[in-house]
Amino acid sequence: MCPLREQCCGKTTKFKKIDDSIHKEHYDRMHQKLNENPAYTKKMVRVRSKPLNLLSERSSTLPT
Repeated sequence: MCPLREQCCGKTTKFKKIDDSIHKEHYDRMHQKLNENPAYTKKMVRVRSKPLNLLSERSSTLPT
């Protein structure tokens, strides 16, 4: 049983309901960072939207 169950669900409930993640503070910090710095946001969008061509690059360097 989860050690946080009573904190999240209460003692007598028959279903689970989690309002916030245990990592909410991290999400909030990242959201704040993205909202405060448009240049950083633009850079991260560009970095994360690039396709990963690792498989095709790796296969072209393998000996045949």
